[in-house]
Amino acid sequence: MSTVVERLSVELGVDKGNLEATLRRAGGATTRFADLADKALTGVVLGGFAQLGSSLTKFAGTAVQTFARTRLEIDKLAKTSTKLGIPTDRLAGLDLAAERSGVKIEQLRIGVQRATRRISENTAATAGALGELGLSARELQSLSPDQQLERIAEGFAKIDNQGDRVRVAFKLFDSEGVNLINTLQDGGTALRQAFTDAERFG
Repeated sequence: MSTVVERLSVELGVDKGNLEATLRRAGGATTRFADLADKALTGVVLGGFAQLGSSLTKFAGTAVQTFARTRLEIDKLAKTSTKLGIPTDRLAGLDLAAERSGVKIEQLRIGVQRATRRISENTAATAGALGELGLSARELQSLSPDQQLERIAEGFAKIDNQGDRVRVAFKLFDSEGVNLINTLQDGGTALRQAFTDAERFG
């Protein structure tokens, strides 16, 4: 270093001893600053990793909760599918159609269950309601509940009067009928689209 100091002292025209002492002090201050900067940077990095670890932990917890909810929904879908006699993919399509029309999934499922029972019983009231849709209980009894609902929706699309829709829906679906009008009034096309979308979305 002495050779460098000598050159600098000559070029700057200053005393070699004073310059050397000044550089040592500056060097010490620079070293301390570097140490402080290094510690600060290390703190920021470690803090960042700590924050990242916290975020990862939170993300993992959220993922586990989401997976648990999804698993419960799939299990519930499978059990309802068995109970109603509707394939899971088709039931998922009906659920999607309900959501798109602003109807609660549970309301649609209850309505389908009631309509299936009434079609099977084939009471006079049911026969009359189906007749207004251009359908018969005997015709529908050979179909699965989701197929029955598809045919009923096609019939509903042909009814222009809202009062008639409410009356027929009540006879087929009981108290859930009014809620299901929005799902049915667009006809079988809307339901078939929901079936296709549900299969595509998985």
